[in-house]
Amino acid sequence: NNDLADALGLEKTSRGIRISQVFPDTPANKAGLLAGDLIFRIDGQLIQAYRPEDVEVFGNMIKQYRIDSKVTFEIWRDGKTQDINATLEKRPTPANELPEFEDKELEYTVRELSFADRVFLRIPPEEHGVLVDNIESAGWAALAGLRQGDILLEVNHHPILNIKELKDFMTEINREKPEQIIFFVKRGIHTLFLELEPEWDPS
Repeated sequence: NNDLADALGLEKTSRGIRISQVFPDTPANKAGLLAGDLIFRIDGQLIQAYRPEDVEVFGNMIKQYRIDSKVTFEIWRDGKTQDINATLEKRPTPANELPEFEDKELEYTVRELSFADRVFLRIPPEEHGVLVDNIESAGWAALAGLRQGDILLEVNHHPILNIKELKDFMTEINREKPEQIIFFVKRGIHTLFLELEPEWDPS
């Protein structure tokens, strides 16, 4: 916008988008783009954006490229223009498209960790677990203290690497019907054990 152009010493007719955040291990991060950079052109083509609501213009331009395409961004940084080369990658799968599992016996739903989950919750790539997406009030999981947003790491000391792992293990648990189930979860920066003592249906 005009105020930003004035602050950066740019012409008011300048077009482009400003990067507000760069996530780790992304094409932008690998290419060396930084928060605060202004992108004017993609492969020499001017980005026709000058209002905040024009941000989709950039996304639509990127969509025209194939995965693994190499592109050159012309940016403004530290009072001068420079070119940044980047290789495009497949976008991370959105949370609503990831596998999930509903445990009807213990009344909770979990899903795979998304890229956004790992970024905002600062979960390193090597850390396993699934995200608690929903809890039925007064259900067994809720009574044990499980909360939406918890990361389920282990069940009865069995590591949970993904949804399939949890689904298979809980099928075994439901068949054996133990008196006690122990969830090991991560909540924020803390980890804790939660004990469930469900009353199993005799059938």
